[in-house]
Amino acid sequence: MRSYQQVIKDRYDGREKSLDIYNNIYSIINPIGFNGHTNIENAIYKIFRFLIEKNIDIRSIEILDVGCGSGWITRIFAEFTGNPRNIMGIDLSEYRIQTAKEFNPNIEYIKGDIVEGYQFPRKFDLITAFDIFMHLNTIEMIEAALVNIYKNLNPNGFFVWFDAYAKDHFKCAEEAELNGFNSKQMDMFAEKAGFTKVYEFSLYKYFLGRHSLYLYNKLPIILVKLIEKVIPGSPGNMLKLFKIN
Repeated sequence: MRSYQQVIKDRYDGREKSLDIYNNIYSIINPIGFNGHTNIENAIYKIFRFLIEKNIDIRSIEILDVGCGSGWITRIFAEFTGNPRNIMGIDLSEYRIQTAKEFNPNIEYIKGDIVEGYQFPRKFDLITAFDIFMHLNTIEMIEAALVNIYKNLNPNGFFVWFDAYAKDHFKCAEEAELNGFNSKQMDMFAEKAGFTKVYEFSLYKYFLGRHSLYLYNKLPIILVKLIEKVIPGSPGNMLKLFKIN
């Protein structure tokens, strides 16, 4: 797998700039992107409902989104908590950080690398990482990122790890830009860093080499949902909520 720094430069600070909203499959106006956004929003809703049921006041918690990109997840956090000033995003891409700031200047965004470590001005009650670890191609990088996340959490803090499924994170093409994890790998790395799993669920189904059938643009979303309900197999994406031991 290619280095994450080079992927950021080539993909997010490079070719992503040339994509208009109609041709980018991750755009919310694209049928694929809309379905993906909707499912992620439902997943985030489940997280916050879990926290509320644990008597946690989500209106006051400090949240950090690692690899925040253009900030759409942090904006969802702001809507759910009603408190954008308690939310921060960090990303390596200068282009995406600037885009995020334009969308919501009340949320703090910083350019930085969680693998190398970053000196944050405060600690957090919740740190999230959506589709970030899939870009890290060595055990050392994964462990370093998890240690830095752990260090920047308050006591009793929570960590959300969301990633695509793969049979083995370390077995992929040399030129691949990313690769997911299997469930045991995620649990193993998190536990080694000092976390205990408290909640998990999956999205989509891994099928025909993709983590969701919705990525096949020609299939209607209704048909995708029906097929994913009936086919056996591994989860396409996994969301795991951990707390500090």
